[in-house]
Amino acid sequence: MKVLIKRICIFFGRLLSYIYPQSASQFFESVLAYIHTGYLSRRFKSWGHLSSIAWGGTVKNPQYIVVGDHNIFLRNCSITVTPCTQGHTPSISIGSNCHFGKRNHITCINRIVIGDNLLTGSHVLITDNAHGTSDYKMLDIPPFDRPLFSKGETVIGNNVWIGENACILPGVHIGDNVIIGANSVVTKDIPANSIAAGIPAKVIKTIEG
Repeated sequence: MKVLIKRICIFFGRLLSYIYPQSASQFFESVLAYIHTGYLSRRFKSWGHLSSIAWGGTVKNPQYIVVGDHNIFLRNCSITVTPCTQGHTPSISIGSNCHFGKRNHITCINRIVIGDNLLTGSHVLITDNAHGTSDYKMLDIPPFDRPLFSKGETVIGNNVWIGENACILPGVHIGDNVIIGANSVVTKDIPANSIAAGIPAKVIKTIEG
């Protein structure tokens, strides 16, 4: 009986592929993205020409965010800005021609600057903050209740490629033309023209002309 049900489901799936081709699905997904973009974009401090954020993406306090031209945010990206008690005026600035993979999370209480032509895999975290510090006195406070704290601004240069599941942590500066390997945790500055990978990420190759 289970085999028969599976065969029937496969048959109807194959039939549906003729009636509703994949190109149609991609078209409607693109239309939804631009409708969603139109709904959100006017709330930003600045939103660039032909940039889009896919349906399902979430944004918190977009009035602090500047987005350049021709950027793409794929499904379920999250961009959040949280004014906090450290006295920072928070801001996120994103250049042009950037492509953010699915479920990227950009979170800011201080300052995040992203240059042009960034490419990321899915599930990438870019942050300038953490819940509390590593002080012993913080351990008695539940993590959710610890005050947000920033070590400093996070800056990513031009032409950077960040692999799947990578984390870019607070206070980090990444130079131009850098590749960050998948699953890396970047805790310190990465110089321009280099490849970095690992936990914590270290430069494994310098790219020379």
